[in-house]
Amino acid sequence: MTYLIRKFHPYRWGVTSVLIIFSGMYLYYFFSNQPHLTGQSPSKVWKAEYTRYDTYWEGTLKHLSEGNVTLHKFIIIENGQKVDYSPDKDTISQKSFDFMSLGDRPKKSETYRVQIEWKDSKGSHKETFPLERSYNPF
Repeated sequence: MTYLIRKFHPYRWGVTSVLIIFSGMYLYYFFSNQPHLTGQSPSKVWKAEYTRYDTYWEGTLKHLSEGNVTLHKFIIIENGQKVDYSPDKDTISQKSFDFMSLGDRPKKSETYRVQIEWKDSKGSHKETFPLERSYNPF
């Protein structure tokens, strides 16, 4: 064992420097990527995300299942206050809906819930689900 330690002794500072550089890069990347909010409906039909793009935040509601749907209501409940992002008229078969464009970074004390009403070939549906913080540095 001491033979291996003596053998790598000249490379000790180089290896240590490389480890410090990679650790610093990882920490910078981890802390520069702000947590984003994500949520999925209990039926796995809808997924909502509120993520950072450059200097502003933007939300997207995505339709995950196959087939046409008609979105009737789309509401974000922010700390108990409802903000309506429903389309002006019933929208059929659109896969993605934007909300909270050019928004601010969500505060840790705030809670967000998504409430949606839609109609598909199986009938009318109404679901509510939370947007939760997701830390994903990669």
